[in-house]
Amino acid sequence: MSTPARTILLRLSNEGVHLNSRELLPWTQTNFPPKPNFHFSEHTTHYWRVRQDGYDRKTGTLSVTVVHYGAAHPEPHFSQQMPKAPVQHIRFARLDWVALQGNLSVYRKDAFSGLIQAGIPTRKEDGLPVKSTVSRVRIEGRIPLNRLTFKRGYAESEKRLPGIPDPVQIILANPHILPEFEAIKPFFGRLLGKRTIAFTGVVEMVGKMIQTVSCSSVDLNLINDDSISSVRRLVIRDSIKTMQQGRVDKGLFGSGEVFEDTPAEALGNTYRNQEKLLLEEIMDAQNVRNRPQLQFLSGQIHEPSSPLKFTLQPDFGFLFHHGGKTMHHFLWELLNTNATYIWSLPKGPFPLAQAYTLLEREINSIRDHGRMTYIQHTDRTAFVFNRIAHEHRNSDFIDGFPKWRAKIMEMMV
Repeated sequence: MSTPARTILLRLSNEGVHLNSRELLPWTQTNFPPKPNFHFSEHTTHYWRVRQDGYDRKTGTLSVTVVHYGAAHPEPHFSQQMPKAPVQHIRFARLDWVALQGNLSVYRKDAFSGLIQAGIPTRKEDGLPVKSTVSRVRIEGRIPLNRLTFKRGYAESEKRLPGIPDPVQIILANPHILPEFEAIKPFFGRLLGKRTIAFTGVVEMVGKMIQTVSCSSVDLNLINDDSISSVRRLVIRDSIKTMQQGRVDKGLFGSGEVFEDTPAEALGNTYRNQEKLLLEEIMDAQNVRNRPQLQFLSGQIHEPSSPLKFTLQPDFGFLFHHGGKTMHHFLWELLNTNATYIWSLPKGPFPLAQAYTLLEREINSIRDHGRMTYIQHTDRTAFVFNRIAHEHRNSDFIDGFPKWRAKIMEMMV
């Protein structure tokens, strides 16, 4: 708690100073004036980012300087921060009256005069005390992308700047940024074509002490819904390549396994909970030519209650399941493939879990021996096997999709 350069978030309310979502210090345990002299506006929630200047272990007093009077998007960091030692009192220094006034709905300015006076150094001039003036310093620079920390709704970093003795904490707001993007920052660099982010801003100082910092970045604002979709495609494409090079020990994967331990996992729970969206994302990433077939199989054939399965070897693909009246049907479609493989077996003697086990054996056989060997020589007595070609797939004049769809529907008994 005593590291001067470290900052924390405080939430200010009419009850007192909140250290996190559980710990509250009433105003009587601060150096603010008595509570009847001020009232915080209740139309908004007030978060201040403060620098920890010192900690007195005997009294449990934490001395802080406010560096930002309107910290944005504090969660989940505010709820998770925990003091390393008990905080019994908070002492504020160098309060900016204009910034403080913007947080208050009712106040007596004269009640704060001692607090504000105590925080601003004075000098003697002609025998009279004179307040030090607030100076505004324009700043600009570049921050390496790998030194930015992505938080919820903003990115932050510390940087030393000419003419300012202490490191400046640069906070760059962007509502599209999420903490999960930390793991895929290099992909944003690839998309933006930049390894560093330019920023501009203003630092307000009292003497040599930093009062407030306000910054923005045109480069960082390029991260939006469109660029995140582009990054998602880059991540998926790279993840698929990595998985195909590595995993060969099994034939079928669930959606929770397919991107495990890859950068794509940083894109959130979308892939584990919404398999159809995952398939759409993969098709966008790979620019597949058999998109109509994949969309039909996922939207019209696949049972919503059945898990969507994936294959990595011999190629990346999808295994769909359709429950007919008498048969289980499993339809295997690879990215950019030329045909659909269909295995059918009776429902009665084969529950679905056992059917998937048998299917994995068949796909492993294709992986080990090749598709042509499997088609021509493998014993498939447990299944009715069919292969339906994508006819006229390269024709600009004949649409082979209706004929392919009709053959599929004929078999779904």
